[in-house]
Amino acid sequence: ATGEQLGSALKTQMFGSRRPVALTAGVLALFALIPGMPAIPFLLIGGALGAYAWRLKPKAEEVAPGQEGGEAKPALTPAEEVEAALPLDLLALEVGYELISAVESTQGGTLLERIGALRRQFAQDLGIIIPPVRIRDNLQLEPAAYRFMMLGTELAKGSLRGSKLLAMSDSSGPPDLDGEATVDPVFGTPARWIAMRDREIAEALGYAVVDHATVIATHLGELVKTHADQLLGRAELQNLLDVFTRSHPRLVDELVPNLLSMSDVLKVMRNLLREGVSIRDLRSVLEALVEFAPSTKDTEQLTEVVRTRLARQLTSSVKGPDGVVSALVLDPQVEDIFRRSLRELANGSGGALDPDEIRRLGLALEGATQRQRAAGRPLVL
Repeated sequence: ATGEQLGSALKTQMFGSRRPVALTAGVLALFALIPGMPAIPFLLIGGALGAYAWRLKPKAEEVAPGQEGGEAKPALTPAEEVEAALPLDLLALEVGYELISAVESTQGGTLLERIGALRRQFAQDLGIIIPPVRIRDNLQLEPAAYRFMMLGTELAKGSLRGSKLLAMSDSSGPPDLDGEATVDPVFGTPARWIAMRDREIAEALGYAVVDHATVIATHLGELVKTHADQLLGRAELQNLLDVFTRSHPRLVDELVPNLLSMSDVLKVMRNLLREGVSIRDLRSVLEALVEFAPSTKDTEQLTEVVRTRLARQLTSSVKGPDGVVSALVLDPQVEDIFRRSLRELANGSGGALDPDEIRRLGLALEGATQRQRAAGRPLVL
């Protein structure tokens, strides 16, 4: 097929490259190990071919890109460079040059491993697959600063200290520890930057000491919890449905597009994630939609139906070790205020709440919330 004479083509293709010669030598050596086969001739010929292959220089296509002798990737044309710059990353992390060591595994950085663990954790907790986080350095940032981007827009940012560790305490005031007073960039609690040599002392005093990779990974985890509904798009939902279809193909086919469109299903899923409800139990979610979609197409009503179907899941996440849900309950008079407002709204006659009543209710809720947190109980109203 090359257009050359058979002898020249045979010589070039079989003996002009290291790979086929080395493979032939290996096969001949294996033949020598088979009982009944002449071992010495096979070993001699295989050894000669192996020595010949070792002396051959590898072809350019046999060398991995980036290695010496490998082919360089062709330069992009101006049009290709413009096209390559168009797509936006759903999630991106930009770091200053002092934080590169926290990212590069070759320099002992553990951030990539922590992000991978975060993605697995959120797949278990929320039932969604977090898209890969594109990490790049940005010389326009402060040397120890970082920021998270969503679709090209800044989502959150923080600032660390090079070669320093963050010591945090549960107390209301700053930790009584030598170091630079600061604020935790994730939760906004008082903290201090301490030297690495003081880590054991701080931990012995009961402080939580974390490195740069832990701070950035924790910040990413909180952002994912807050914006989980925005991270789920049509492509991500289709991926979840494709995975679910492998075990329940009829359920998905019955729902989409016969009863609901993909957009309606996406709205319900986003409503649940916005409220912090996991959609990992996709079977219960889709069964509820299949059951009630024929009677209503309103996504808000369908969301409430799904929430009711996930009652066991919701209560199990807030019940105590004794199986009891410790909740805050509105006073009957407050319930009457809201019921009256809802009736007025339904009748088109106003429904506005008294500002003084709203202020008193807010203060009461704030005090009750602090008591619940002080008792270590989940906040359920």
